[in-house]
Parts: sequence; C-alpha cells; structure tokens
Amino acid sequence: MRITHAVTAPSCYNGMDGRVSLQVSGAKKPYNVQWSDDVSGETRNGLPAGSYTVTVRDADGCVTKHEVKLPQGQALDGDLTIRQTGVAGGAKKLTVLFANGAKPFAVNIKNLSKGARAPWNQYKGEALSSGVYLVEAFTNAGCSQVGRIDLRIQ
Repeated sequence: MRITHAVTAPSCYNGMDGRVSLQVSGAKKPYNVQWSDDVSGETRNGLPAGSYTVTVRDADGCVTKHEVKLPQGQALDGDLTIRQTGVAGGAKKLTVLFANGAKPFAVNIKNLSKGARAPWNQYKGEALSSGVYLVEAFTNAGCSQVGRIDLRIQ
C-alpha cells in the first residue's frame, strides 16, 4: 500500500485554514483512513501548521501509517510602517503600510489610554489626538500585524 499527500499551508502565520489531501494506492477496498485525532477521511480542512499521523487499514487487514507535515503559513515581513501626517487643527492622521509597501485592507486602532475605537479603514483616515496607539492592519487574506505608535501633538 502506498500513501502520498498534497498540502496547502495556512494562508497566514498561525492560521487555521490549512488543507491535507491523501492519495491511497495499492490498498484493497474498502479501506479505512483514520487520523491520530480520531477524524476519518482522506481530506482534512481547517488545520493549523503541524505534524499529523494517519493510519490506513485495508480490507485485507494491511495497515500503513503515514506522517504529514503541514508547514506554517506565510508571516508578514517586518514591522508595520506607521507614519503620522499633520491635518488642520493640530490633529494627526496615520498612514499605515506593511513593510513591503502594500496598503492594508483594513486597520483597527486602539488608544491605549482611552480604550478601544471602532474599526478604522485606512483609506478613509481618522484625525487622532496625542496618545499611544496600537494599530492592527489586515491583508485581504485576513492576515494581520500589530504596530505601536506614540503620537505627540505640540
């Protein structure tokens, strides 16, 4: 009996959307595919990165174990670039970019001294006052990265 596999890594670092698909050949049907976490079937979806063991038992009682390594999803490179720009009245706006220069799909911003703010879309911008902010930027795939900025308005 021969077991091969195809994997799709999670779309983001620490993501939960990886996929494993097995191909079993040389086994007498019907055969049973059992994963080490008691899930059966040749295809698994919604998986994090890691090692998975599967056992295949065919109609003749032959048993083969197979290990699958699902790689970690792609991490976003480097830190966020968060720049402040002046606007009328002394308030500031943030320009948020990923290290590769890509604009995020959406941004959540939280003032650490004043509590949470509603989601803020980077394309609309928002005037901000002095304070320390955590900025979480999201890609279209739903990956995110967090940066911190200390805005000081004089």
